[in-house]
Amino acid sequence: MTNGDRQAAKASVRAEDGAAALEFAIVFVLLMMLLFGIIRFGQFFGQYEAMVGAAREGGRVAAVQGNTTAIQNQVINSANPYIVKCAAGTGATCITISPAPGGATNTPCNNTNSGANVTVSWNQIFSLSWAPFFPATAKTVTNKAVFRCE
Repeated sequence: MTNGDRQAAKASVRAEDGAAALEFAIVFVLLMMLLFGIIRFGQFFGQYEAMVGAAREGGRVAAVQGNTTAIQNQVINSANPYIVKCAAGTGATCITISPAPGGATNTPCNNTNSGANVTVSWNQIFSLSWAPFFPATAKTVTNKAVFRCE
């Protein structure tokens, strides 16, 4: 290899020094956005699963002749540390029980409707913020549990 060839090779390497740094910066930003998107989706999915479990626990209490307060408290306690949140507000105001509790015991299930279905539901509002450069969005998901009255 001649001296001129060596100088040409060194000049070629020096001309590409910044290219690797620029490529790394672009790929790094994209990978970080993907990573944070996966983390936020995992957090959203964990909260969603907690709300589904809370609906199931509230439906179980309703099916065994629990009163309105016991059903609502079970849902709220099972959803902890997350908050039951709907367009009407938060907490017990969001929870719908069908058939509507009534009678002397204020329960949806009683000895006269054994075997009928009872439903505990609400429309949960989830706020999603995927990455710093994307706007936050709100998603409404219906959480619902249906059990047979015992």
